[in-house]
Amino acid sequence: MNEKSIGRGIIVLSISSIILKLLSSIYMPILSLILKDKGVAVYNIGYNYFVFLFAITSLGFQPVITKLVVEEKANKSGRTFEVLNESKRFLMILGGIVSILFVLLSKPLSIIAKSKEVMIVIIFLAPAILFAAILTTYRGFFQGDNDINELSISNIIEQVLNVIFSLICASILIKISISFGSAGGTIGTTVGAVGAIVYLKYALNRRYPEYKKKYKKSYNNEILKKLLVTTIPFVLIAAIQNLSNIIDTLAVKNLVVIDSDVKIATLGYYLSIVNIPLVIITSLGIGIFPKIIKGYVEKNKDQLIVQTSYCYKLIYTITIPSICGIMIFAKDIFKFLYGRDFGGEILIIGAISLVFMSFSTIQNIIIQGINQLKYIISVGLLSILIKTALNLILIRIDNINVIGSVISTIVSLAIVSYLNHIKLEKSFEVKIPLIKQGKRSLIASIIMTIVLVLIRYKLLNNFIMDNYTRVNVGIVMLSLVAVGGIIYFLALLFIGGITKYELDTISPKIYDKLPKILKSKVVTKYYC
Repeated sequence: MNEKSIGRGIIVLSISSIILKLLSSIYMPILSLILKDKGVAVYNIGYNYFVFLFAITSLGFQPVITKLVVEEKANKSGRTFEVLNESKRFLMILGGIVSILFVLLSKPLSIIAKSKEVMIVIIFLAPAILFAAILTTYRGFFQGDNDINELSISNIIEQVLNVIFSLICASILIKISISFGSAGGTIGTTVGAVGAIVYLKYALNRRYPEYKKKYKKSYNNEILKKLLVTTIPFVLIAAIQNLSNIIDTLAVKNLVVIDSDVKIATLGYYLSIVNIPLVIITSLGIGIFPKIIKGYVEKNKDQLIVQTSYCYKLIYTITIPSICGIMIFAKDIFKFLYGRDFGGEILIIGAISLVFMSFSTIQNIIIQGINQLKYIISVGLLSILIKTALNLILIRIDNINVIGSVISTIVSLAIVSYLNHIKLEKSFEVKIPLIKQGKRSLIASIIMTIVLVLIRYKLLNNFIMDNYTRVNVGIVMLSLVAVGGIIYFLALLFIGGITKYELDTISPKIYDKLPKILKSKVVTKYYC
């Protein structure tokens, strides 16, 4: 897969991911209307437990399945279907066992969380672990097979079903109790996973008709052994990376005396907002992972360096304007999405974490691709220790409170990002530009910020204050976001921050259709 196909794959995944996040941005505000802050807090605690187990049974396995499929294809062994079958057989067993254990441990886990209502949420979520594990086998196969379109469609199907069934079930079951309402909000997780499995099975049989006839029941114990041996470090990595939210919610629940449920809910709202631009970065990681594996196997360091630098630049291009926009509209975002006048302060500070989340995500994917798994585990454990220590110190302070969990995230991820960068430079035996890649994005973002602040707080502030409703705030904010996007693009273009190479990764037609005055500003030579 060449760089252009990587770019187009990233665009396809990014578009589908943005659609998913738009659905999510609709889902969470509606869910908050149904469940209120108390119910959302119960939902978040239970769901964070689920995500941790999901990481162990699914997230930790998907890159391994992808890796094995890529390797078998590269070796032309004809055993890619056996990878699918063995991983599915094992994960069905593992997912089933973990689902049962989740139910059995529901009461102790609710006691740890100081919330008896969480027990029902855990019981309702348990089946989702099994189906998510099965879904992982298909997604790992299609990712290794470089079929981005099928992955994107399955993601959309899963999320649409998730949103529809979760909201319907939450609105029905909330009439029984808060705990049942919160549990109802998780039913869509299982339904969505089942729907995605059905689609990917159909896509597999359509693309490979010989699978059903010849390979459906083909197994290979050698591949199973390879899967299990390879998976252990990946599972540890996934577990460590997904401990963060559990640590935050349990710390807030146990250390905050007043309105802990409101603050846990607010923390969840903040994460749902920050994760919107992060989906593009995640798509970048999914798109580049098979290429990183291939480059490492072929010992093509030049290719690894170019792609790493390209990733760094894209991270800055996406995250810096996103951070500026979130900070400018923090209060307006909470008013528009959740109908409340507080919560913006957590966004203003927490937006900074976006750049470090992005760097650590991409760096970890690259480091996994070059088989430095012990390193990721050790650095991940270090970040958990730092985060836990800072949580214990900061969340206790009344004036800081829940914001302490955000600060601890920023500090721990910043340290991880720096250590990862040093590791990549040593592994590739070359200096990789870090700060240089973000200069143009920073300048363009400053220009965008100045214009938006002048419009928002000078020209429109009186109108907004006199008409501070969700509808008015939403119309003004979304309009200014569109204006900001245009300003940022033009500013980036005029200071030489956009290359023809990057436009071509999306579509060569973009460059052709640009006016001459803008076309002349596009950098025709790609720089690292």
